[in-house]
Amino acid sequence: MKRTGRPSRYPAPAVILSITLALGLSLALAWMICVRTLADMLAAESPLDALFWDPAHPVALGNVATTELERAGNDAERRVNARRAADYAGRLVARDPFASGGLSLFGATQDRLGAKPERVAKIMRVAGKNLPIDIVAHGWLYDYAARTANAADMLTELDILLRGRPSLGPKFVPSVLALLAARPEAEAGLVNLLAASPIWRSPFLFYLCTQPGDSDRLLRIFNRLRQTAAPPAMSEVGPLIDRLLAEQKVDQAYLLWVDSLPAERLTKLGLLYNHDFEYPLTGLPFDWRFVAAKGVAITVEGEEKRRKLNVEFQGGRVQFRNVSHLLVLAPGKYALNGVSQTEGLENARGLRWRLYCVASTTVLAETSVVKGTTAPKRFRNEFVVPDAGCELQNLVLEIPSRIASEEQVSGMASYSDLGIESVAP
Repeated sequence: MKRTGRPSRYPAPAVILSITLALGLSLALAWMICVRTLADMLAAESPLDALFWDPAHPVALGNVATTELERAGNDAERRVNARRAADYAGRLVARDPFASGGLSLFGATQDRLGAKPERVAKIMRVAGKNLPIDIVAHGWLYDYAARTANAADMLTELDILLRGRPSLGPKFVPSVLALLAARPEAEAGLVNLLAASPIWRSPFLFYLCTQPGDSDRLLRIFNRLRQTAAPPAMSEVGPLIDRLLAEQKVDQAYLLWVDSLPAERLTKLGLLYNHDFEYPLTGLPFDWRFVAAKGVAITVEGEEKRRKLNVEFQGGRVQFRNVSHLLVLAPGKYALNGVSQTEGLENARGLRWRLYCVASTTVLAETSVVKGTTAPKRFRNEFVVPDAGCELQNLVLEIPSRIASEEQVSGMASYSDLGIESVAP
């Protein structure tokens, strides 16, 4: 008969081994998780401490390399710092060649250490290809193209940089203007780039027009752009018009403005464009300009051919000169016409239209002031534009206040049927 023994109270060796291995793996995994979590927490603020726990932590390596590269000092110290930065950046790239910003950071360290620009350019091109939004890589390539006067590459990099960060436009405008001055043929490339209507076009054109430089070149660029399928919008033309007026190039400014108008409006320019507020206001010179002010509502109301300008003062003090229109009347005799109406307009001085020469501030015409409550009343003021010194005129609706107490105003005034006509001598 076969004997049966009691079952052992202890687990088999194989079971003990399995449990031991599982426990060891769990502890190792827990330790790894703790180490990586701690390194992640320290990587931004204390990257060197993070590297103590994880010597290959990509964020910490990048941060330390950046810090070393940006550290101030004399030439010798900066070179030592660059070597340290290159070591950390090299470790980052070795760990992960596609780490965000790793290659461009390594390229920047090589540039600082005096590597040949061609070698650095190869590194930066690979970095830019791996990460199309790598600002460091594309910024370096832009500067390299500018140094080597490579207009095509410069404009390509400009497009990449500004598509990623349109706010960088002011940083690049001076170098673009320098390129255009040195390489006039680059104008065509810039126009082609702008004709594609990139997202950064409008702010870049604004920055371009506000920088010192050759306004005639800017005018050529706008004229060439107007011949494309994406001509400048009226809002894009405005800064250049203001620039030309500031340089007293009145004829060029006016022609640029006329060229920006829709074709159907060219037959209705008149002496006072948009005199009946038929078209939406553009806010550009040679159109009505309304400037917002606290406690004042400036509106246009009414149906076609019966529109009127309403100015409602809600009480309080205001230095009101907030409705204006630039004119380019030739020397000669004219008349300013219109219809005024007021309702409870309370002000010590009243409201009036004043027309003056911009260059000399010589007053050409002033209407009678209106205040209180008045029925619609037609006014007409004849004036003469002199032969010289008055190429540009400004028509302004104003309260001619002289002291603060005369700025207190409430009530409403309306104007309609405004116009300017030539008068036979």
